[in-house]
Amino acid sequence: MQKKHRERVASEKRNKLPGAPLPHDVVQLPRWPDFVRGVPNGFLRSALFGAIAKGRRRYMSGERVTTLDGLTILYTGERLDQGDLDGWESVLHVLRLQALGVPCRVTSYALLKLMGKTDTGKNRRVLHTRITRLRANAVEIKQDGWSYIGGLIDEAYKDNETQEWVIVVSPKLQTLFAADQFTQIDWNVRRALVGKPLAQ
Repeated sequence: MQKKHRERVASEKRNKLPGAPLPHDVVQLPRWPDFVRGVPNGFLRSALFGAIAKGRRRYMSGERVTTLDGLTILYTGERLDQGDLDGWESVLHVLRLQALGVPCRVTSYALLKLMGKTDTGKNRRVLHTRITRLRANAVEIKQDGWSYIGGLIDEAYKDNETQEWVIVVSPKLQTLFAADQFTQIDWNVRRALVGKPLAQ
């Protein structure tokens, strides 16, 4: 009896490890390789993450974002730029190893490292600003008979004891990552274009 109990506990621990198999009814993102980042095609075919000048950002309220034909995006929140996209891609890169809708714990150091940034006070403050901006928005996307309405991040806060970020992304976001709806971006190529937002 005790042996079965130990085996069950060991099995539960294994299943909680990042990258461990998840139950069949769990919703998660595709598991792309470490050297790429997954980005919804709708975001790549639009100006949602634009090339904008530094300084005060314009607030948009349900405004239509410039897109290619067949795609409609309405956005509410502060304008997003390519640095915000890097931050969002890095959050999703961590989240792809676990179920969506479940709190994900990650340090600022780990996120900055994924973004190719050094762990400095200034970069931590910028990261905090980006995560806050990604949380405080709403996106409505319509394309090819499907739609998504929601935030890019559902919940984000700092654990005061561990100083880890605790981030939750809605399972409904999986809609944007169907097999033919997202692109795997080579991260090394993207990082080589830092400082060139139009090229990114």
